[in-house]
Amino acid sequence: MKRFIIKSVVFILLLYLADAAIGTALKNVARMAKGVSGRTAYIHDSLVADIVVLGSSRAMHHYDARMIGDSLGKQCFNCGEDQMGIIFNYCRYGMIRQRKVPGIIIYDVEPDYDLLEWDNISFLSPLRQYYFRNGVDSVFSMVDKSEKYKMFSNFYAYNSRLLNLLGDLSSGKVYYKGYDPYVGVSEGGFVPEDLPQDKFDPLKLKLIRKFVSEAKADGSIIIFTASPQMSYKSDSVFNGFKRMCRQEGIPFFNHYCDRAYTSHVGYFHDCNHLNEHGAALYTKEIIAEIKSYLEKLQSGYNKSN
Repeated sequence: MKRFIIKSVVFILLLYLADAAIGTALKNVARMAKGVSGRTAYIHDSLVADIVVLGSSRAMHHYDARMIGDSLGKQCFNCGEDQMGIIFNYCRYGMIRQRKVPGIIIYDVEPDYDLLEWDNISFLSPLRQYYFRNGVDSVFSMVDKSEKYKMFSNFYAYNSRLLNLLGDLSSGKVYYKGYDPYVGVSEGGFVPEDLPQDKFDPLKLKLIRKFVSEAKADGSIIIFTASPQMSYKSDSVFNGFKRMCRQEGIPFFNHYCDRAYTSHVGYFHDCNHLNEHGAALYTKEIIAEIKSYLEKLQSGYNKSN
């Protein structure tokens, strides 16, 4: 029995040491990674910007941060992330604001990832290596309470992203202030999605309100947007969200079903994403709407003084 206990202790100790060594090695790999992983590390560890764009892939591929920054005379960075919604972006914003509170936040709302039921655990994967950052662990607990036990493993934080990290060591991917334009029309054609648009997720709605409350307390100007898509012919999924925006006094520039875009197939890369040409036109329109809104805010401020 004594020998068994000793062997068990040694085995556990070896596992712990192996996990610690692998975790340390993967941390070093993450520091050297380029491409998607390098962009993520820059946003979470170093980014300082006056204007940030948040949201899913539709944020990442639809908002030219160079155009926005040049037009508004401020530093702008696109922080959109493929297949990520408010659960991820609430944590991302929390890490950005630790260094500098953005003056303007443009958040492109994607119903599937920001409002509706989804596999919420999938939003945690790119955040696990940042679990111990301020506030991130509390969001993990909201999604899956068992995550706090899994995070005792150093390797666990990286295991789902291991191949991506290794691939990004030699990545030549180029971003433009975080913006990643799609070129041309997809060879796969246009395949509309068919997802339920009425099953709202209480956790996501809670985090959106929490995000709004904290950003407003920081003094940031929040601008919600919905960029064009071709999968759905109705934007009724936003009805409740519109009410929240009115209650909070936040603008919502809704182009989700805007026929000025959806009637032109040549503006799209696929059903859910504009291509580079469509994104340039859309960014230009959003800039005009933001400028008009900022002028109204300034006018109201001047009248009150």
